[in-house]
Parts: sequence; structure tokens; C-alpha cells
Amino acid sequence: MLKTLIFTILCLIQIQVAAQVRVISGKVTSGEDKQGLPGVNIIIPGTTRGSTTDFDGNYNVEVGDADNTLTFSFIG
Repeated sequence: MLKTLIFTILCLIQIQVAAQVRVISGKVTSGEDKQGLPGVNIIIPGTTRGSTTDFDGNYNVEVGDADNTLTFSFIG
């Protein structure tokens, strides 16, 4: 009985954690030509979570809360 209870609690905790992961995706473009910008850094300030745009300017960032802010930076 105790083993079943512990197993059930562990399963519920895993479901709770998995439900909190959200992914924000998008594309960073330049000026009026709308070309994708590769190498743009996207980061959530105060964390180590972030991403870099690919060759076409696309990115995916995993966020936990709806209140996160994304910071974009590009040197070039």
C-alpha cells in the first residue's frame, strides 16, 4: 500500500513539472527586406536559459512562467 502511494505521488509530481514547460518560438528579421538574422542571442534575464537564432533567424526558448521577459542582443 505504501509503495503504491509513493509511486502515485511521484507520478503526479512529474506531471506537474511537465505541465509548466512552455516554448516560445519566433523569427528575428532585419529591416524592410525581412531577411532572417543568424546569431542573435535570446536570453531570459537573471537565468541561464536562452537560445541563439539559426541560419534563417528562427529560435525556440523554453520558459516556465508567463511573466518572463526575453532580451535580444546582436553584435554585427
